[in-house]
Amino acid sequence: LRVLRASYFEMNVELEWLCLAHNNISVIEELALSRLSKLVELDLSHNSIARIDQTHFGNNFLLAELHSLVLNDNRLTRLDLYLTSEFGRILLHNNRFDHISASITSCIESVAEFSLANNRLAALRRDYFAFTNQILALHLGQNTLSNIEPGTFLNLKLLLTLDLSQNSLSCLEDGGNGSSSSSSSAFSGLVRLETLNLSSNQLTNLRPELFQDMAC
Repeated sequence: LRVLRASYFEMNVELEWLCLAHNNISVIEELALSRLSKLVELDLSHNSIARIDQTHFGNNFLLAELHSLVLNDNRLTRLDLYLTSEFGRILLHNNRFDHISASITSCIESVAEFSLANNRLAALRRDYFAFTNQILALHLGQNTLSNIEPGTFLNLKLLLTLDLSQNSLSCLEDGGNGSSSSSSSAFSGLVRLETLNLSSNQLTNLRPELFQDMAC
């Protein structure tokens, strides 16, 4: 199955869960998913998809019921969808993202779980999560991160789990390798954080001030 065609779902408008994982899908036709207005979970993981955006759902289709979007293990570099509030999870690990674009920032404004693990991120900028305040679990392990800009997580007041494992972080004193000093640290704002994974990096030092917002 290399092409996901619009004709496949003409009679299946009541579908709530659709899993097409582990196929050879590389192309999704425009409007291919436009009739699936009741869809709650869409799993297209482990394919060869390079692009998915609103044209596949229809420009007037607001994905009102969709709660889970599983797109890991593809070839994606961009995500551009109009998602509703209180979205459950977006899984994009094992793709080809090298930054978090404005379109992704818009997608994750109200998401609870977000994964960009095992992509090509080299740095985290403060504006990446500036309009995101509902994330509970954020997975950014297995990238090439060497810099975290101070205040990057400042808006993530509800975050419980942060995975930064298997990156290239060596210094977090000023927000990353060689960044200038700031009143905000790399972990400022993480007042509810319970789990922080920094394993398999290249850390040489940790200041107590990094964790002051996590103190009881």
